[in-house]
Amino acid sequence: MARPPFKPTAEQRKMIELLAGTFVPQSVLADTVGLRSTKSLRKHFSKALNAGYAKGIDLVAKTCWEMAQSGKFPQVTEFWVRTMGSAGFAGDTQDITLIQRFYYDEPPEDTDEEYKLTKSGEYMIERVIRPLKPRRMAKPARRKPAMVIDNLQDGGARDAEPEA
Repeated sequence: MARPPFKPTAEQRKMIELLAGTFVPQSVLADTVGLRSTKSLRKHFSKALNAGYAKGIDLVAKTCWEMAQSGKFPQVTEFWVRTMGSAGFAGDTQDITLIQRFYYDEPPEDTDEEYKLTKSGEYMIERVIRPLKPRRMAKPARRKPAMVIDNLQDGGARDAEPEA
């Protein structure tokens, strides 16, 4: 007796979209709705998978952008400037400078640095970390050709043997 064809419900589509947005592997998603293979999952839930992945990437990008803007996470700011922030700019990134902000409930007493009082009641100090320098990409490795055949009249026999 043949199996009845699988018909996804609206509830299953919503669940797959939510789980795909959290980047759950497709094999786990297939098991969740009772499918045997990821191929069947992609066949029946392709729109939900694509929408879920897009929403997940959007959420992560928004969070990364907010962290980069806040100044409290200099590593994220540097990552954003080096990857996403330089998209579309053909110019040099030498003029970009990272500023690190430190927040304290009360300013330390043994320092000469000037602290600013923020709206939230915290004391903040800004320090310049370093100007960003563009990273150099590694050059691809060069490979020697295995055999160069330049004379096909003799069938390439001359090239196959090393010269003495």
